[in-house]
Amino acid sequence: MPYLPPPGPLETLPPGSAAKEVGDMAIDPVCGMQVDEETALYRSERDGRTYYFCSPGCKREFDRDPRKFIGRDEPPPHQHHA
Repeated sequence: MPYLPPPGPLETLPPGSAAKEVGDMAIDPVCGMQVDEETALYRSERDGRTYYFCSPGCKREFDRDPRKFIGRDEPPPHQHHA
């Protein structure tokens, strides 16, 4: 199934930016789920930028190898986490 961006306008960010913002929402760079920046429980800082995650599993995956996720054109479709 192809990745479908969330509804609403996406801000264009410079290359190397995986977390596209939708208003005050961010996109989890691992799974593609929308994450509220104000209430997100899981965050990581990398090169002066904050990345937001929907779950501890996505944060762990990102923290293991951030380069795998930074710079992707689009994250994969969201998959439910165990």
